Amino acid sequence: MSKLNNRQMDILRAIVESYIKTAEPVGSRTLSKLESFNISPATIRNEMSDLESLGLIIQPYTSSGRIPSEAGLRYYVDNLLDIQRLKEEEEDNFKTLRKSMSEKKAFIKSILHEYSMVLSKLSNYPGLLLLAGDNELSFRKIQFLKIDEENILVTLISTAGTVSNYYINPSKTFTQKN
Repeated sequence: MSKLNNRQMDILRAIVESYIKTAEPVGSRTLSKLESFNISPATIRNEMSDLESLGLIIQPYTSSGRIPSEAGLRYYVDNLLDIQRLKEEEEDNFKTLRKSMSEKKAFIKSILHEYSMVLSKLSNYPGLLLLAGDNELSFRKIQFLKIDEENILVTLISTAGTVSNYYINPSKTFTQKN
Protein backbone atom coordinates (compact mmCIF):
# COMPACT_ATOMS: atom_id res chain seq x y z
CA MET A 1 0.00 0.00 0.00
CA SER A 2 1.34 3.42 -0.90
CA LYS A 3 2.17 5.82 1.88
CA LEU A 4 -0.51 8.37 2.69
CA ASN A 5 0.22 12.08 2.77
CA ASN A 6 -0.48 14.07 5.94
CA ARG A 7 -3.85 15.35 4.71
CA GLN A 8 -5.02 11.83 3.84
CA MET A 9 -3.89 10.55 7.23
CA ASP A 10 -5.78 13.39 8.97
CA ILE A 11 -8.93 12.67 6.95
CA LEU A 12 -8.73 8.91 7.57
CA ARG A 13 -8.16 9.53 11.29
CA ALA A 14 -11.18 11.87 11.44
CA ILE A 15 -13.39 9.39 9.55
CA VAL A 16 -12.42 6.49 11.82
CA GLU A 17 -12.81 8.47 15.04
CA SER A 18 -16.14 9.95 13.96
CA TYR A 19 -17.38 6.54 12.85
CA ILE A 20 -16.35 5.00 16.18
CA LYS A 21 -18.32 7.69 18.04
CA THR A 22 -21.46 7.77 15.89
CA ALA A 23 -21.53 4.54 13.83
CA GLU A 24 -22.69 6.75 10.94
CA PRO A 25 -21.05 7.48 7.57
CA VAL A 26 -18.96 10.66 7.61
CA GLY A 27 -19.40 13.27 4.87
CA SER A 28 -16.95 15.80 3.48
CA ARG A 29 -19.07 18.70 4.72
CA THR A 30 -18.98 17.33 8.28
CA LEU A 31 -15.19 17.04 8.10
CA SER A 32 -14.74 20.53 6.65
CA LYS A 33 -16.53 21.99 9.69
CA LEU A 34 -13.99 20.50 12.08
CA GLU A 35 -11.47 22.97 13.50
CA SER A 36 -8.54 20.85 12.41
CA PHE A 37 -9.50 21.12 8.72
CA ASN A 38 -9.04 24.39 6.86
CA ILE A 39 -9.90 22.93 3.46
CA SER A 40 -13.03 22.90 1.36
CA PRO A 41 -15.48 19.98 1.19
CA ALA A 42 -14.52 19.51 -2.48
CA THR A 43 -10.85 19.01 -1.56
CA ILE A 44 -11.87 16.58 1.18
CA ARG A 45 -14.04 14.66 -1.34
CA ASN A 46 -11.04 14.36 -3.69
CA GLU A 47 -8.88 12.97 -0.88
CA MET A 48 -11.72 10.65 0.17
CA SER A 49 -11.86 9.38 -3.41
CA ASP A 50 -8.14 8.55 -3.23
CA LEU A 51 -8.60 6.82 0.14
CA GLU A 52 -11.50 4.85 -1.35
CA SER A 53 -9.39 3.73 -4.32
CA LEU A 54 -6.75 2.52 -1.81
CA GLY A 55 -9.45 0.44 -0.09
CA LEU A 56 -9.22 2.32 3.21
CA ILE A 57 -12.76 3.72 3.19
CA ILE A 58 -16.00 2.74 1.51
CA GLN A 59 -19.23 4.47 0.61
CA PRO A 60 -22.04 2.24 1.92
CA TYR A 61 -24.62 3.72 -0.46
CA THR A 62 -24.90 6.49 -3.04
CA SER A 63 -24.90 10.05 -1.67
CA SER A 64 -23.70 8.92 1.74
CA GLY A 65 -20.55 9.74 3.60
CA ARG A 66 -17.74 7.26 3.98
CA ILE A 67 -16.98 4.64 6.59
CA PRO A 68 -13.65 2.95 7.25
CA SER A 69 -13.11 -0.43 5.64
CA GLU A 70 -11.44 -3.29 7.49
CA ALA A 71 -8.15 -2.27 5.87
CA GLY A 72 -8.77 1.34 6.92
CA LEU A 73 -9.34 0.32 10.51
CA ARG A 74 -6.17 -1.81 10.41
CA TYR A 75 -4.20 1.14 8.98
CA TYR A 76 -5.59 3.38 11.72
CA VAL A 77 -4.59 0.97 14.48
CA ASP A 78 -1.15 0.30 13.01
CA ASN A 79 -0.20 3.85 12.00
CA LEU A 80 -2.49 6.55 13.35
CA LEU A 81 -3.70 5.51 16.78
CA ASP A 82 -2.08 7.46 19.59
CA ILE A 83 -1.29 4.99 22.35
CA GLN A 84 -0.65 6.52 25.72
CA ARG A 85 1.27 4.69 28.38
CA LEU A 86 -0.17 4.42 31.84
CA LYS A 87 1.35 6.60 34.50
CA GLU A 88 3.59 4.78 36.95
CA GLU A 89 1.01 5.24 39.71
CA GLU A 90 -1.73 3.72 37.50
CA GLU A 91 0.50 0.75 36.64
CA ASP A 92 1.19 0.19 40.34
CA ASN A 93 -2.56 0.30 41.06
CA PHE A 94 -3.22 -2.32 38.36
CA LYS A 95 -0.45 -4.56 39.72
CA THR A 96 -1.90 -4.30 43.23
CA LEU A 97 -5.39 -5.04 41.92
CA ARG A 98 -4.18 -8.08 39.91
CA LYS A 99 -2.34 -9.45 42.96
CA SER A 100 -5.39 -8.93 45.17
CA MET A 101 -7.69 -10.64 42.65
CA SER A 102 -5.28 -13.56 42.30
CA GLU A 103 -5.14 -14.01 46.08
CA LYS A 104 -8.94 -13.86 46.35
CA LYS A 105 -9.33 -16.38 43.53
CA ALA A 106 -6.93 -18.79 45.25
CA PHE A 107 -8.79 -18.35 48.55
CA ILE A 108 -12.20 -19.00 46.95
CA LYS A 109 -10.79 -22.01 45.09
CA SER A 110 -9.49 -23.52 48.34
CA ILE A 111 -12.84 -22.95 50.09
CA LEU A 112 -14.74 -24.60 47.22
CA HIS A 113 -12.30 -27.53 47.25
CA GLU A 114 -12.86 -28.07 50.97
CA TYR A 115 -16.62 -27.72 50.49
CA SER A 116 -16.52 -30.41 47.80
CA MET A 117 -14.48 -32.70 50.06
CA VAL A 118 -16.93 -32.27 52.97
CA LEU A 119 -19.92 -32.98 50.71
CA SER A 120 -18.19 -36.04 49.36
CA LYS A 121 -17.47 -37.39 52.84
CA LEU A 122 -20.99 -36.66 54.08
CA SER A 123 -22.65 -38.31 51.10
CA ASN A 124 -20.13 -41.15 50.70
CA TYR A 125 -20.04 -40.35 46.97
CA PRO A 126 -17.18 -38.97 44.93
CA GLY A 127 -17.32 -35.26 44.17
CA LEU A 128 -16.19 -33.38 41.11
CA LEU A 129 -15.56 -29.66 41.32
CA LEU A 130 -15.15 -27.61 38.15
CA LEU A 131 -14.61 -23.88 38.32
CA ALA A 132 -15.89 -21.81 35.40
CA GLY A 133 -13.05 -20.26 33.48
CA ASP A 134 -10.46 -22.72 34.74
CA ASN A 135 -10.33 -24.87 31.64
CA GLU A 136 -13.44 -23.84 29.74
CA LEU A 137 -14.11 -27.42 28.76
CA SER A 138 -17.02 -29.76 29.06
CA PHE A 139 -17.11 -33.50 29.33
CA ARG A 140 -18.43 -35.98 26.83
CA LYS A 141 -18.17 -38.87 29.28
CA ILE A 142 -17.45 -39.45 32.97
CA GLN A 143 -16.94 -43.06 33.99
CA PHE A 144 -16.51 -44.55 37.47
CA LEU A 145 -14.94 -48.00 37.86
CA LYS A 146 -14.58 -49.73 41.21
CA ILE A 147 -11.07 -51.18 41.35
CA ASP A 148 -11.24 -52.76 44.81
CA GLU A 149 -12.99 -52.15 48.13
CA GLU A 150 -11.21 -48.84 48.68
CA ASN A 151 -10.32 -47.42 45.26
CA ILE A 152 -12.28 -46.03 42.34
CA LEU A 153 -10.94 -45.15 38.91
CA VAL A 154 -12.59 -42.06 37.40
CA THR A 155 -12.10 -41.47 33.69
CA LEU A 156 -12.98 -38.05 32.28
CA ILE A 157 -13.24 -37.62 28.51
CA SER A 158 -13.60 -34.01 27.36
CA THR A 159 -15.46 -32.87 24.27
CA ALA A 160 -12.01 -32.04 22.86
CA GLY A 161 -11.01 -35.70 23.25
CA THR A 162 -8.66 -35.29 26.22
CA VAL A 163 -8.69 -38.29 28.57
CA SER A 164 -7.79 -37.94 32.26
CA ASN A 165 -7.77 -40.75 34.80
CA TYR A 166 -8.03 -40.28 38.55
CA TYR A 167 -7.70 -42.85 41.33
CA ILE A 168 -9.96 -41.99 44.22
CA ASN A 169 -9.84 -43.44 47.67
CA PRO A 170 -12.92 -41.98 49.40
CA SER A 171 -11.08 -41.86 52.71
CA LYS A 172 -8.17 -39.93 51.14
CA THR A 173 -7.70 -37.34 48.44
CA PHE A 174 -7.45 -38.39 44.80
CA THR A 175 -4.39 -38.69 42.59
CA GLN A 176 -4.19 -38.16 38.86
CA LYS A 177 -2.87 -40.91 36.59
CA ASN A 178 -2.42 -40.26 32.88
